Amino acid sequence: MMAMISGNNDSREQLENDVLRLLCSDLIPAATRVRLSGQLADYGFCRDLARVVYEEIAVLGEMPARMTNRGFPDFELNQFLGRREGMDDEIEKWFESLLELIEEHPTPRNKALGQSA
Repeated sequence: MMAMISGNNDSREQLENDVLRLLCSDLIPAATRVRLSGQLADYGFCRDLARVVYEEIAVLGEMPARMTNRGFPDFELNQFLGRREGMDDEIEKWFESLLELIEEHPTPRNKALGQSA
């Protein structure tokens, strides 16, 4: 039984890592990153490090507006994220991981009408 629990935790950690890779990827537009990270605002990450990384990624969504306010209207966040060549094929897996986490732990705004908590 203990191995099963550990296996589930390992699987959940892998899903979380995939989601963080997706949110860090320059393969998605910044606006999409903001919307996707918002879907996980109430999600309980299984490791503190993953939660902190997520919180920092979520703040990245504010960076373009902040940079404009500081005098850099042409700032592009994706210039600094660094493209990882050959990762295009993994983005689908990362999206699937995100969907699995959202379905596993829906936030109140993701629940269907009439669905209880």
